[in-house]
Amino acid sequence: MSDTVAVALITASSTLLGGGLAAFAAARTTNRQLGVQERQAELDRGEQRAARRRELRRDVYLQFLNQLDGLYRDLTAAWAGPGPSGANSIVERFRDRAWQLREKANLIALEGPTSVAIAAETAVRCALDQVNALDQLATAAAESGRTEALMDLDEERWAALSDHLRRMHQDFLERARAVLGGDLPGDA
Repeated sequence: MSDTVAVALITASSTLLGGGLAAFAAARTTNRQLGVQERQAELDRGEQRAARRRELRRDVYLQFLNQLDGLYRDLTAAWAGPGPSGANSIVERFRDRAWQLREKANLIALEGPTSVAIAAETAVRCALDQVNALDQLATAAAESGRTEALMDLDEERWAALSDHLRRMHQDFLERARAVLGGDLPGDA
């Protein structure tokens, strides 16, 4: 075999081997890049799911808080209002609103987490306790013919129920905020 043929064979072999190694390295690099891209895409999808879930929770929590605040405000007005005339229909409306609040608490129970669901259920029970106490007091006042503000008839009971509902509202709010990410950096 001539030197020229040998050099040509060595050159061709080297070229093929170099090309093969380059192709192998390129394929391996491409596979790594694809793997990294797939993992990043999965992380992005996970973050998007988490953001959607957080937004859904925030909306449900906000609706619950708004309903609870409205019920509390109107209950306070009913306790402070004059006597029991028409109290039965008012109490029934409050009871209906408390049950609507329970429906929101059921949504919270589905969306979770458990700590927030328990806080929501406790707030609903406090609201129902206040409605039931208002009903009992209004009925007793109507039977006795008293017309002063219901809170004046049993100030201690009203204060205890009102304070308890405020604390349960605050407890729900704190738990909901913790689930939603708490305070942002720089919040005081």
